[in-house]
Amino acid sequence: MTSNTTYNGWTNYETWNVNLWIENDEYMYDEACEMARQATSEYQLSKDLESWFEEIYGDQMPDTGPIADLLTHALGMVDWYEIAEHYYADNHEDDESDDESDE
Repeated sequence: MTSNTTYNGWTNYETWNVNLWIENDEYMYDEACEMARQATSEYQLSKDLESWFEEIYGDQMPDTGPIADLLTHALGMVDWYEIAEHYYADNHEDDESDDESDE
């Protein structure tokens, strides 16, 4: 059975949940926005966000067992590019308006 269901406007629950945690933590939100401002592309930002998130929570992951398998699967479902698009667009709006005023 295949499901194309989205969750609260996001690709899936896992993506929505990770973004929710980022947005509801002031430090994480500020850091994600700063990373977005410094990023040169959405792809780069997606990789940076994924690495950063794993760095923050990696020590909480068990090495083996069913919980490790479930958490690894859930994190593998996160659409980091979608999250990156969200932060990149919000933090590069001025770039777009500058491009339009040049025309």
